[in-house]
Amino acid sequence: MREITQGDICAAARVLLAHPKRDWPTLMAQMLYEAHVADCYRKRFRRAHPRLGTGSLMSVALARGPVPVPVAADSASLVATGAVIAAVLAWRADRQRKAWLRDESPFPCCAQRPISAPWHKHPFCNSRISR
Repeated sequence: MREITQGDICAAARVLLAHPKRDWPTLMAQMLYEAHVADCYRKRFRRAHPRLGTGSLMSVALARGPVPVPVAADSASLVATGAVIAAVLAWRADRQRKAWLRDESPFPCCAQRPISAPWHKHPFCNSRISR
C-alpha cells in the first residue's frame, strides 16, 4: 500500500460514516487489503488497477462513494477518523509481526523474488510464486 496521508485518512473516515459503526472494523480491513492489492498491481503492471485505483487508501475510499465532507467539529467524524487511524496502526503492526515471525521484509509480496507464504492470495504481486 502506498504511503498514507491525511487525505487518505479523511476519505476513509467519510466512507465509514456512511455505514453502521459495527461494520467499521470489517470495512477498514477490506479497504486496507484492497489498497495493498491495488498497489501491488500498480507496481507489477505500471498502471492503476481498473477498479481499485492507484494503491492509495484514498483511491479505494473514493471508489466506495464517501459521504460529503462533514463539519470539522462533528463528533461522529472525529470518532471515524480515530477508527481509521487505529485500523491503519493495527494493520501495519500485524504486517510487521508476521514479517518478524517469518524473518522477512514486511511486504514480501511486492519484492522481486519468489515467495511461498500460504496467506499470499492475490495474483498481482509476483508472477513466479513458488508453491
